[in-house]
Amino acid sequence: MMPRTDAPHAPRPSRIRHRRRRPRLAVVPAPEPVRPPRDDDLIDQAEVLAMLGKPSRMTLWRLIKAERFPPALNLGAHTRRWRRGVAAEAIRQLERASQHRQGGK
Repeated sequence: MMPRTDAPHAPRPSRIRHRRRRPRLAVVPAPEPVRPPRDDDLIDQAEVLAMLGKPSRMTLWRLIKAERFPPALNLGAHTRRWRRGVAAEAIRQLERASQHRQGGK
């Protein structure tokens, strides 16, 4: 038997840690210029609600059912969008009707 020593042994080749490589820098494409919103852009429910002043989703669907707001375009099974211009015009009409009911202009 060999005598046991407390001297450190050289690590086995399978346990040698290799130097870590530096991470490569990701190539980030330049951001596209932001264009102003157009009337024919499609907007989702969250953006319509933001334009309305953040009412509940049920309020929006009640307005649609009462035909005071245009229905959404169905683009897929769970995808509904409105045209920005159509939604903006409907909101202006809602505001005019609200002012009329309150005795305003």
